[in-house]
Amino acid sequence: MRRYSAAEAITPAWEHAKAWLWQGTSKKVFLQLAAVATLAGTFSATAGFNSFRQRMRLHSINGHRQASQFGHAPHLSGAALVPLFVVLAILGAILFYLSVRFKFVLVNALATRRREIRLLWDLYADITWQWIALTLILTLVAGALGFSAFFGLRHTALGQAGNASMVVLGILGGIALAIAAWILRDFVLPVLALEGATIGFAWERAMSVLSAEPGEFALYFLLKIILTFVVALARLIVFLVTALVLLIPFLLVGILPALLVRHGGLAGGALFALIALVLCIAYAAVTIVLFFSINGPITAFFTSWGLYFYGGRYPLLGEMLEPSIAVPTYTPPPSFPSRDEEEDDPGSGPSLPLNPQPVT
Repeated sequence: MRRYSAAEAITPAWEHAKAWLWQGTSKKVFLQLAAVATLAGTFSATAGFNSFRQRMRLHSINGHRQASQFGHAPHLSGAALVPLFVVLAILGAILFYLSVRFKFVLVNALATRRREIRLLWDLYADITWQWIALTLILTLVAGALGFSAFFGLRHTALGQAGNASMVVLGILGGIALAIAAWILRDFVLPVLALEGATIGFAWERAMSVLSAEPGEFALYFLLKIILTFVVALARLIVFLVTALVLLIPFLLVGILPALLVRHGGLAGGALFALIALVLCIAYAAVTIVLFFSINGPITAFFTSWGLYFYGGRYPLLGEMLEPSIAVPTYTPPPSFPSRDEEEDDPGSGPSLPLNPQPVT
């Protein structure tokens, strides 16, 4: 396999991901593969770019409302939120485990062009827990460093300069963490998924390849940062516009029952509530399918892009992505002369019969 540059690897990576998702697959298989890819990209370095601003906006909107709501009974606010936090923590832990394990599945599936997700799922039970432990350790280390920098800056007399420095350090730290996450996912994880090697061995291989071509890898990370922001913005716009368009028929279907049962009393209200509940569940299902259909191809492309860029520098992966043409190394045996050749030149034939018999 040739060594693609960061820009050259974009086109074959997209074609590879597109063929894996769509070529020769039904809609059901596409949705399954898209769901796997979406879950694999849930807890990644690019997963929260398009949702961070939305979370901050919701926090600013709901902040005053929550303060006024629980201000009269502060002793009840924490206790009331504990069950919610427990449920969210359990769901987050399950989603995190699925995301890590599907990362290995997605890399193997794209490298080998396989779509048997269940068979690939069974391969990565042990390495998933090792990767989770590594992720938690790195998260704790990053949190400790960030808290130390924040604590040190807050207890100095730098004023506005200190706050500006804190913002700059936060941005640089976020970029450094994103690059570290991309190194682990794009160049360490494929070795673990395809060879079953140890994390230390995979890291040494990645560092040796990266140190040999620092310029190419720097360009790859720069392009990835740019494409990540561009694709995240485009993904958000497409999702919101499509979701709003899909909402129109559900609203039209819901308006007619509302007009029919508006004077139906208690029974009419119950019927309308039931219809509204069914429509909400149906719209939620359609939205989830839309979410998978948009995020699945994006995650598959970014994963395939990393594989194609690394494949030219990792022989095993490169042979899987672009198998070399086998050249025969044997010499075919000579053929016996035909009957016409024997008649033209009787002495050119074999000196012995083709099926010699022992002399008795």
